[in-house]
Amino acid sequence: MSKSKHIILPNTRKLWVKGYSLSLYSRSYDSVSGQDYSEIGKLVYEYKWFKQLPLSRRNELVQLCGNAISVTLKLEEEVKEFPFNSVIGVIPNGESGHSLPQDLALMLSAKYSWIRNDSNCLTKVKQVQQIKGINDYQLRRDALKDAYVVSPDYDFSGVEGILILDDVYESGATLREFCRTLDRAVPEIPRYVLTLTHLKSVWSEPR
Repeated sequence: MSKSKHIILPNTRKLWVKGYSLSLYSRSYDSVSGQDYSEIGKLVYEYKWFKQLPLSRRNELVQLCGNAISVTLKLEEEVKEFPFNSVIGVIPNGESGHSLPQDLALMLSAKYSWIRNDSNCLTKVKQVQQIKGINDYQLRRDALKDAYVVSPDYDFSGVEGILILDDVYESGATLREFCRTLDRAVPEIPRYVLTLTHLKSVWSEPR
């Protein structure tokens, strides 16, 4: 199994200040590249695709992923990796009823008193199919365009920076649409992004 390591996420459109993915590869074994699941990739896969997962195991997976986030972002230290005090979990496109990013936002806000969970500031206003099977970047972007809105009366007072959490980064289309939506609503608040895994893919448009 490959060792997990964080990588810097591409930010060609300047939609976030800084972003990481905790794991370079999260698909099952690839005979072409010789890569296997990363440790975090296995956790994400289990959470997303094991339909009858007991609640106790699901909570354990959230805790394990949350611990990895805490270490990478130095949340236990005086000087943090990202200067934020708000966290938002990306709304899932599928209909599984479970969301690892939103569970993580809840866990982090419960564990650290200085982090507030603002995941409910956004709502999904357009039904978005699960985009996992859409292999064209522009089609992904079109499917997600204007899918989310920020509640016009949401109170962001006191928010110094927002950490946006997602589970899998492939094309980055979902993460970018989330950031665009926040940028339109509160452009003065810096955005930081973190995903648990990063899929190795080739896309028709630079990221």
